[in-house]
Amino acid sequence: MRTLSPPEIVAEAWRIHPIVQEFEAHQAFAWEYGTQYEAMAPRLRGRLAVWLLEVRSGVYVGTYGKRVREMLWQQVRAYIEDGNAVIAWAAPTDAGFDFDTCGRHRRVQVDFDGFRLVEVHPEPGRSPLPPSLPQGRVRR
Repeated sequence: MRTLSPPEIVAEAWRIHPIVQEFEAHQAFAWEYGTQYEAMAPRLRGRLAVWLLEVRSGVYVGTYGKRVREMLWQQVRAYIEDGNAVIAWAAPTDAGFDFDTCGRHRRVQVDFDGFRLVEVHPEPGRSPLPPSLPQGRVRR
């Protein structure tokens, strides 16, 4: 076995990699918090914060039984206003979880032979095809 010495520039990049990743994570979190924090009504944010942990701006997690989950979801539906929400929980399904959505969004639940999938619709005014594909032909 022999010890390899990487070129100096590679060694320097390896040394500062954690610093760069920490900075990028901080920037991404700051952007998310700055642009998405007001997307949720303060009343709803407060109600969810009583029961759940906000791990990212607008993303709440917690482990509760069916009764608490349904009570929280009822409040989300009542106070979501123009926003949208998704709830997911462990369930005895093929996927191991189930989910529900509310509000206006591009992702729609689709039942495929008893298996729940998500269909993503294009943003209004945008083509569903990538720019690199000719608009008249679709690869399948």
